Amino acid sequence: MLNSGISPDENTKQLVDKWMKMAMDSLTAMGFQPKDTVLRSGSPLDGRDEKIRAGNTNLTVAITKGMMEAIPSAQLAVFNSGSVRVDDFLYLPVTQYDILRAMPYINEIKLIGINGDILTKLLNAGRSVPPGDGMYLHYSSETTYDPAGKVWLVNRKAIDPKSTYKVAIGNYILSGDEKSVAFLKAPNAFTMLSYKSSVQDINHALIEHLKK
Repeated sequence: MLNSGISPDENTKQLVDKWMKMAMDSLTAMGFQPKDTVLRSGSPLDGRDEKIRAGNTNLTVAITKGMMEAIPSAQLAVFNSGSVRVDDFLYLPVTQYDILRAMPYINEIKLIGINGDILTKLLNAGRSVPPGDGMYLHYSSETTYDPAGKVWLVNRKAIDPKSTYKVAIGNYILSGDEKSVAFLKAPNAFTMLSYKSSVQDINHALIEHLKK
């Protein structure tokens, strides 16, 4: 086991430092500040697979809040649990680099218009995947499920199958490449909408939310 009593091999250290600098430079060029602290107090953020692929944690709640803050015109936000890959807690203090460790793939946020019947199908798809599946979906607090009536609600109103809803959503879901959401590949399954925001991806959305 490595500890402070073991001197590092100088050649290995130089190689590690070289690759770390390249990584930091690359992240900086992408608009991140890896060493910037975004969360100093509170509880560690729970990114364990067993939790986020079966229900909400403080990390997934923070992500959907960040998405809604990035696009205030959205009525709800949705992303897939597989976007988080760290399978561990993010301990304090949390830096931007920690956020990128947790979500190493840059998942763009898209704003779409989607009919209520398709939206309901999407939300049901997130509930029907096997335990531990990365397509278990997380949605913002504006969205709830009524098990008694077996209906989804947005802002406490049952989703109208004929109405159009504005949804902030992770781009990976929209690809329709996963079997559970393959129906999104159908023509006219949704409409891309434009929005103005300095935040364009889930990583930055979470960072900006945590810094508030």
